[in-house]
Amino acid sequence: MQPTLSVILKNAQSWMNFRFPGSHHLLRDGIPSQTCCQIDEVMTRTSHLTHFFWSGQLLSCPSKEYSVESIANDIAQSRGGITLEGALRLFGVTMPNYSERDTLSVAIWTYASACFAHYASEDVYVVYGEWINETTSVWLNTEYPAIRANHRVERIWKIQAHLGHVEPAQQIWSSRSRALP
Repeated sequence: MQPTLSVILKNAQSWMNFRFPGSHHLLRDGIPSQTCCQIDEVMTRTSHLTHFFWSGQLLSCPSKEYSVESIANDIAQSRGGITLEGALRLFGVTMPNYSERDTLSVAIWTYASACFAHYASEDVYVVYGEWINETTSVWLNTEYPAIRANHRVERIWKIQAHLGHVEPAQQIWSSRSRALP
């Protein structure tokens, strides 16, 4: 039996207790083991790179489908880093379409996001759009809590994206405080 979306989201919300490798099997329920192994391999092979996350869309675009994913990928590449999607593409891992929002797709992407956050270290960046849906944001609900629980991460930097330009990075969290910004 596949886990329900509410179970997946509940697991994603409990990242402060998330530990590898002991309990990450909770998120693997219902995901084909080959998929988990492929994702784990990609995360291991890209763990030395600076991790760039992203969340949201640009308001000035006519379609809400325009996310800041491509902007985050361009910034990551220009700074020698990588996004989750870039890492998966680099190693040829085929992922389901997240916009379908079916239980298995959400579970696989949640697992991949959690792994990417787990393997991050030192400075981590998040590229923010001008509009973020706080209810469904993978960054806010999965990745950010997982990164804050990751003792290898020292700082989180936010880069605000706009159509045609980005603002300089601002530190939004430090491991010295371990508190919410």
